[in-house]
Formats: sequence, C-alpha cells, structure tokens
Amino acid sequence: MPYLKLALSDGGEIELSGSSPEGFAKLIASNDKVAVPNHAVTYIIAFFARRKVHIAMQKAKQLGDSSGAAKLGAELDALETTEDDAKEAYDNAAESGGPDLPTNPLGDVAPVVEMKALVVDDAGPKDDEEDKLTKMQIKKMKPGDLKDALKERGLSIQGNKNDLSARLMAHEAV
Repeated sequence: MPYLKLALSDGGEIELSGSSPEGFAKLIASNDKVAVPNHAVTYIIAFFARRKVHIAMQKAKQLGDSSGAAKLGAELDALETTEDDAKEAYDNAAESGGPDLPTNPLGDVAPVVEMKALVVDDAGPKDDEEDKLTKMQIKKMKPGDLKDALKERGLSIQGNKNDLSARLMAHEAV
C-alpha cells in the first residue's frame, strides 16, 4: 500500500496511505489542511495509473508474455512522464501557494468514478480485489503491519497480535 507525502497549507507535510485514488481523495477531503487538494488528487490519479500498468507489466513478464510486457513498458514510460509532470505541478503550486486547479474532484461523485476508470486495467483485478488479504498473508504480518491494514479499513487497532489478526481476518472474511 503506497504512502505519499503531501504538502500542508501551513508549510508542513503529511504522509497519507491508501490503496486507491478514492481512498486518498477521502483522506484529502477529510483534511482541509492539504495544500492545493485538486492538484494533489491529479497527482494521485497519475500515480495509480502508472502503478496499475507497472503491475500489469510485471504480471506479463512473469507469464512469459514478452510482447505484452513490451507494449505495457511503452505505456509505462508515457505514464511515468505524466506522473512526473503532475507531481511537479503539485509541488510547484503547493510551494508557491499558487492557485489550485479549478475542478474540485473531491466535491462530486462523478469525478471519483472518472478517477476509478483511469486506473482500472481490464486484465488485472480491481483495487478492492487486489487488496484482499489471505489468511496466510495476515498470519505472516507483524503487529505494525496489522495495525496499518486495520487503520486503512477503518477498524480498531487495539489489542495484541492475535486480536489484530482475528479482527483483520474477520473483516477480510478469510
């Protein structure tokens, strides 16, 4: 699960974690101190679009599909440029206190749907399916990792490792 640093309007930074653009958008919407939030969401959309293609390319390589991997590699190069440009625009706007983008993707359901469409790859799993943990994965997790996974899902992080594992397994229905 990625952690991304975003600038705060007071000059500080915040590190947010999420498994989808929608998750990040909700975190940004709930934190009115994130600088230039529309630029931030644009950067996050580009990040997840690149990440999705990178995962698909790795899967193609694992399956021995060299032509598919090459095609995805070319797409990845373009998306890396897009992500770099979006990150630079975000950093510049946050640093200068410059104007935010006029469209507010956080205030309307339609843009969130558009964000999801940008990062869904037909060949790969949807974000929710990809982030489901197996029983074995949960058992191997350290308490800090368990707490991170529980926080991401909005669940309590109180208790010992067995309590945390049981809570996460119940939520994941494994």
